Amino acid sequence: MVWDRARWFWLLTLLLLVPGVFWAPALWGALAWSVVNLLVYRVERGTWSAFPVQVRVFYILVMLPALWPPLQLLAAIQAVGTLLAVFADYCPAARIVSLFPWNRERPLSPALLWHTFTRPPVHSVLSV
Repeated sequence: MVWDRARWFWLLTLLLLVPGVFWAPALWGALAWSVVNLLVYRVERGTWSAFPVQVRVFYILVMLPALWPPLQLLAAIQAVGTLLAVFADYCPAARIVSLFPWNRERPLSPALLWHTFTRPPVHSVLSV
């Protein structure tokens, strides 16, 4: 496991997201930090279509409903996914984004879904 800048970005997001499950200001902090993360990758990659940028946009969009107090516990699901990404190189967000029509060459099928979510973690998935 490589602790590059991307992993540190996600770790800080996780450290803000976990308390955000119960304390809204931390969730807003996680959102703000995620926007910074997105902008850094957008500037570096030069396009919104770069896969790492797409993952970060998706991540922010998933976080938005949790900002509404009745749905704040949804942040717990996102925290589990972020925990898996940081410490196990298994990034559910990247796997979901890989299934978007513009990111795949094969038609969506049960076999593709199975392969996408059950294949072993990929080394340095966070640096994408």
